[in-house]
Amino acid sequence: INPLNCTDGLSWSVWEQMQYGADIIDPQGGNTKKYIMSTGGDYNGRSGKAWPGFALYHQGLDIVAVVSTGEKVWELRVSGQLYNNTWTEVGIRWIVPDISKPKNAETEAGREKMGGLEMYINSEKVGQSILPESTDRGSTTWKPQPALTSDGTEDGLPVMMLGCHQNSALKEKNQFTGFAGTADAPALFDEVAIWRRRLEAHELSYFMGGYAAEFESINADQFSAMLGNVDLADAEQAAAAQAVLQAMLMGPPTTLPPFPNKNKERPPLQWIPIDPNYVTESIGTTHPRQHTSDQMKP
Repeated sequence: INPLNCTDGLSWSVWEQMQYGADIIDPQGGNTKKYIMSTGGDYNGRSGKAWPGFALYHQGLDIVAVVSTGEKVWELRVSGQLYNNTWTEVGIRWIVPDISKPKNAETEAGREKMGGLEMYINSEKVGQSILPESTDRGSTTWKPQPALTSDGTEDGLPVMMLGCHQNSALKEKNQFTGFAGTADAPALFDEVAIWRRRLEAHELSYFMGGYAAEFESINADQFSAMLGNVDLADAEQAAAAQAVLQAMLMGPPTTLPPFPNKNKERPPLQWIPIDPNYVTESIGTTHPRQHTSDQMKP
């Protein structure tokens, strides 16, 4: 996946359950990257090389999001968002920023218009990075590297990994890095979702899951108004209102099998939204997986 082709931006979300050890505050071990998810997005400030894609990982006390087009790189580093052995939702929005009006950066409403890279933890905004990163030599123009694909060719299928990382250079060596979990402290992931656009401000609740495309235009006020016209004493009307609310929150039912999941303690939710801009999978392992759907291409 090359975000350069995502003219409407992109968004992604994942639930994680991490177990942290003392190494996160150890100066010698705290710099280890523990990847939540990655499509091969990476960069090297010293060489000026950048690999297209996006990535999300823990490093010490920080959680870091990276979006690279190969030519430009955005990084957002947020400290202190650590929830040990607790299911936590992480949502990311990105779009090439509009910096034509610098004064917009002075207000939250203005920053919403500018775009860039944003992070949300359990639906709460915790950080935003508008300007792209510079190389160690101070240049904001990077040396584009090949995107990561399933077979290493330009026409190969895109790859998405949970719990580890690989870029095209590492693939040539058949190497993976940044493993999130161990046998003693497993890392669990669920409800991975990718939108091929930057979600609007009123759509941020989609990060939490349970999105149904047919009700995306109905907000809480509109539903309240609809409910005001319902006679709840009428069993049929009450059942219809309940069905609408349930569909808004949980989405339509499906019998399709979920993405392979080895987490027996917390089975994945089995709902499949029908928004063509939306891709969702569910997984509970730290092993690399290759996504073989053309839906993943922006």
